[in-house]
Amino acid sequence: DQEELVNSITADMQSILVTKLPLYEK
Repeated sequence: DQEELVNSITADMQSILVTKLPLYEK
């Protein structure tokens, strides 16, 4: 399903961003 694929890619990108930007957001 295309939408599921997009959702999983988005989740991966978000977790990569969270890992690369350790605590700057908080």
